[in-house]
Amino acid sequence: MRILRSVYVLSLGSCFGIVACSSSKSADGNTNPNSGFNPTNPNSPTGGQVAQNTDTGISAPITAAKAATLTDPNNPSTCTGGGAEPEGGSPPVMEFVIDKSGSMHDDPANPADPNGPRKWDVFSQTMPGVFASLPANFAIGVTFYNRPSGCYTGVQDVPIAPHTAAQQTLIATSIANTTPNGYTPTYGAWNFGLTQLQNWQAPAAYAVSPRYIVLITDGIPTVNRDNCTVSSGKYITQAEYDAQIAEISATTQASQPHVKTFFVGVVGSENPQGAPYDPRYMLSQLAVAGGTATAGCVPKSGTPAGDTVNPPGTYCHYDLSQATDFGAALSSTLGSIAQSVISCDYTIPTPSTGGQIDPNTAALVYNDGNGVYSLVLPNTTAGVTAANCDKGYIFTNAAYTQLHICSTTCTLLQQNPAASLEIRFGCTTGSLIN
Repeated sequence: MRILRSVYVLSLGSCFGIVACSSSKSADGNTNPNSGFNPTNPNSPTGGQVAQNTDTGISAPITAAKAATLTDPNNPSTCTGGGAEPEGGSPPVMEFVIDKSGSMHDDPANPADPNGPRKWDVFSQTMPGVFASLPANFAIGVTFYNRPSGCYTGVQDVPIAPHTAAQQTLIATSIANTTPNGYTPTYGAWNFGLTQLQNWQAPAAYAVSPRYIVLITDGIPTVNRDNCTVSSGKYITQAEYDAQIAEISATTQASQPHVKTFFVGVVGSENPQGAPYDPRYMLSQLAVAGGTATAGCVPKSGTPAGDTVNPPGTYCHYDLSQATDFGAALSSTLGSIAQSVISCDYTIPTPSTGGQIDPNTAALVYNDGNGVYSLVLPNTTAGVTAANCDKGYIFTNAAYTQLHICSTTCTLLQQNPAASLEIRFGCTTGSLIN
């Protein structure tokens, strides 16, 4: 059987970054060639430079000249064959659920400048550009939520659809035509957004796509789970909030298709408004319930007193409450969220010429976007699967056409919007580094 010798470029082609891959460290520091890749002689523990796996997930620095040689499809001296672009994972589907209660309209974007622009003025100027900059292969929907009167029922302002220029125009028009007012039915709005994602009849390209809610709020919920009862004060009770969090947690875990929720607290979300709880702590618990708390973060409550929390606690959601430049903070945060949902799974197209991909001749080159290059390694841990792979990359099918970027490495590279990665097959291993 012929061995395919080809090059594939893994790139999202968007401003929000690219994921790359490497490998996991063995107990002996990966000087054993059986647990890594020796570019000079992969069958010998000596006689050449061994590409070390590192805690950061990137290995074996190489020069820009070597990277150019490896990635030049017209230079067969190291890696032979033609090129093709892989199918860049399953593009995410995102429902934006955005608070349009009265405080979004009335309150200043910067509390220190009460005569400055209102929050919604800054929001409406910033968000069209944020949406326009999202990767083109995303699918996006938008819901603005409040409860001006009666009971909250939810309205899908922009139905979920692939993020074309036409969809961007619909979103920008919807923002321009929205005027905030009324109460804050956070739980009901979340539930409505979940329903939109679960009921969306996805085109084939999104059939197995991960799905997310991005809920943006500037204050404490003021409507109970029945969507009709407004709290007697400026906030729902502690018991009601706890019940909402518990239901979101249970529903998130049981949701099919599975949906995770990012919670973004903007300026004003830090104010207890006299509530007996720390509102940022409650938002952090919501982030835990929604499956998006910062890795390793355990929320801790601060001490609420009137309209302040002092001392503050430890928070695990996206907290913009202290931002002095609301627009910049909002843009940066939503960019970070978009990076984090980029898929870590790729399909290498079946070659039209036939043949079998040989994983033993694979070479991956990582470019950090600033001219620093590294050769990255596969994860060769015994029994490794996509579920337990922490660093590196693995092929997940027998034909070597499905490539999974392991969790730690994927997260690391998603955080670098300038990074890129190229994968090549049919490489001469003796000259990958030197």
